[in-house]
Amino acid sequence: MFEDAATPMTESCKLTNIGEGKIMALGYAYFRDDPSLPLGNPETGGLVTQAHPYRQDSYIEWIRLYPWNTDGAEILNASRPDFESNIAAAYADTYHLLKTCGSDNHKAGRAEYLGCMSTDIPLNSKADYIRAVREGICDIDKIRNPLSENTGV
Repeated sequence: MFEDAATPMTESCKLTNIGEGKIMALGYAYFRDDPSLPLGNPETGGLVTQAHPYRQDSYIEWIRLYPWNTDGAEILNASRPDFESNIAAAYADTYHLLKTCGSDNHKAGRAEYLGCMSTDIPLNSKADYIRAVREGICDIDKIRNPLSENTGV
């Protein structure tokens, strides 16, 4: 099934904590007969973005970029140095990738700043969000975290 390297394919894996120290991994793949199709499964309206593509840290041996295997890239990570976000924005521009942002705020009050995407149209579902990202109508900004332990709140 996976031998045909000429057929574009998207693979993904979702990890779910099922309790008692166990994690379930559900992997799937679908073939894109037309390479111009989005990487996120068009049947479900998915979106594939590469989080913090230029993160530098002691546990990262080298930076890996996959511009042909992603719809977009995180161009601002509010918890990382600005130079990483600046390089990521240039990467997204060079490869005409969609742009998203993040915070690595895995605990509500931990991050001093948050990556924020905003738009003038109401977003009532994941599909609305994906459509707004695909249409490029989201503003990306860094805002102070109102729950931050660093702000005295």
